[in-house]
Amino acid sequence: MTKYQDNNGTIFEADTPEELVRYLHEASYAQAESDALFMEEMAGRIRFMSGQEVRHSSCEEFVQDLIKAKQLAIVEDEETEKEDEAQDKS
Repeated sequence: MTKYQDNNGTIFEADTPEELVRYLHEASYAQAESDALFMEEMAGRIRFMSGQEVRHSSCEEFVQDLIKAKQLAIVEDEETEKEDEAQDKS
């Protein structure tokens, strides 16, 4: 499980990019009928406001680009923490 934080300070937990996009969509004011349309519309708003391109052809690319555009941050990643703990023990 990975924890993400948006620009409003809201924390989202998700196991997959698809799950994260679903949470972002449900938490937004957007009236998009699908997650795909939500990603397309959000990418357009980010491009309009900041000039940054956000890919929206897949949830994985969308999340990667939201992080690059500083619209989303990883707060905690359990997989990374487990790897760090394993390295500390060796």
